[in-house]
Amino acid sequence: MVDVNIGYELEAGLNTKMSREAKKTARNLGFSIGDDGSIECWKNNSMEVEFKSPVYRKSNQKNKKLLFFDIKQPLVDNKVFDDFKQIACYINEINHSMGLHVHLSFATKKHYEYLFSYDFVKLFQNAYKKNFTKKKEKKRIRNDYCKFYNNDYDFLDTFHDAVSTKTKCARSFVVNFNAYPVHHTIEFRIFPSTKNVEEFKRYVLFLVSFVKDYISSMEKLEKTYVV
Repeated sequence: MVDVNIGYELEAGLNTKMSREAKKTARNLGFSIGDDGSIECWKNNSMEVEFKSPVYRKSNQKNKKLLFFDIKQPLVDNKVFDDFKQIACYINEINHSMGLHVHLSFATKKHYEYLFSYDFVKLFQNAYKKNFTKKKEKKRIRNDYCKFYNNDYDFLDTFHDAVSTKTKCARSFVVNFNAYPVHHTIEFRIFPSTKNVEEFKRYVLFLVSFVKDYISSMEKLEKTYVV
């Protein structure tokens, strides 16, 4: 079983007329709202911010209130999407300078290690290009904050430093491995920002499904070698 915890950062233009209400709602949901100097708003009454979600964790027997992701439950708990919908109503602007960064964490170190490879990154990049063909989704591929790896040499040139130091480095790739030593997560930076709950749902479900399937396939492959 592949247990997945989820968190995300959403870059957006906050409606300044609703900022006080937005902060109250965010606080009640366990979110934080901070300024974001890496994006740019063009509309009046918009302020550049980053919404940072709480961590949606897998349940365990000691704490029944935590969320639960496994084969007997929905792939991702609906609370992830219900909370997003409440936050999204305060967004006044979304443009191509803004992104959705999804963090995944796992119960076992081995599940991280399966993803520490160019093979995984290459498959993920190809799957993204195949499944997400809107103009704004294609633009993310050329964005300097979520660059694609060109080849295995490109990957290896940055990977070791990224996973071995808590100093922020080599972060601006489609998959940010530097999140592992810093936050104990793996960050996926490629998705465009959105305030549409169905679009957000599609991005998150695609990512979780892809990662879980990849880890499961690696576990099966490993078992065949052991036998």
